[in-house]
Amino acid sequence: MLKGILFDMDGTLIDSEPVHYRAYEMILNPLGYHLEWSVYETFLGTTRQVIQDSLRKQFPGLSMSMEAFEQMLSDNKASIYAAEGYPMLEGVPKMLEALKDAGYRLAVASSSAQWYIEDVIEKLGIAKYFDEVVSGELVEHPKPAPDVFLLTAKNWGWHRQNAWLWRIRITVCWREMQQGWRQLRF
Repeated sequence: MLKGILFDMDGTLIDSEPVHYRAYEMILNPLGYHLEWSVYETFLGTTRQVIQDSLRKQFPGLSMSMEAFEQMLSDNKASIYAAEGYPMLEGVPKMLEALKDAGYRLAVASSSAQWYIEDVIEKLGIAKYFDEVVSGELVEHPKPAPDVFLLTAKNWGWHRQNAWLWRIRITVCWREMQQGWRQLRF
C-alpha cells in the first residue's frame, strides 16, 4: 500500500540546475575555462566532490583548495538566489496540496545541504507540506547512491515498496528502480 512520496529537490521541486551551472561558470570563466552544459548535465544527481574531482581532471590549472572552491560556489549561488529567488517549477504547490489532502506523507530527500533544503522550502512557502526533510549530509553514501531515500523510508518505518520516489533524471533513477523503488517522473 502506498503511504507516502519522497521528493528529490533540485530539478524536481525547483529548477536549480541552471543556477548551479552559472555559479560554476562564475568560478571557471575568470580562470579562462568554460564548462559545456552537456558536460555539466553528466554531473546531475551527484555530489560536489564528484563534480570537483571531474573539473580538476578536465581543467588541470584549477588549483584552488576544495574549501575555497566550495566557498566561491556557495557565494555565487547565494548571490544569484538573492537577486532572482528560488525558481520553483510550475504546479508544485498545487500538486503538494493535492497529495497532502489525499493523506500521503511527503518528504524531501536530497543530496543538498540541510540548511539549503530548509531555506528553499521555507522561502517558497511549501515547507508546510513536508513531514520530513533528509539531507545527503546524514548518510555515508550520498547520491547517486540511494542512501538518502533509504534513510527516509527507514525513519518512517517503511519498506521502499510503500513509497514513491519522485525524481526527474531517468539515468539517475535506474539504481533505485533496480532496488524496488517505484518512480514518478515528469
